[in-house]
Amino acid sequence: MGSTGAAAAFVYRPRGDGSPRWLADLPALARQRLAALGVAQVSGGRWCTVGEASRFFSFRRDGRTGRLAAAVAPCA
Repeated sequence: MGSTGAAAAFVYRPRGDGSPRWLADLPALARQRLAALGVAQVSGGRWCTVGEASRFFSFRRDGRTGRLAAAVAPCA
């Protein structure tokens, strides 16, 4: 993964009190890493757990818990 590609997946947004806070686009980082390993096709990972409240639980967004699962499987 090139440093430019990896750097583009991070954003700095300070908290309300000014303390540092870095956010990462984890699906983008995973796609970059898989591409670097030679994986030609990757699907999924385009949803946003914060922006799509009807689809995903987010403790950081809502302050309450739920359950979320993910799976990775090779395609033949």
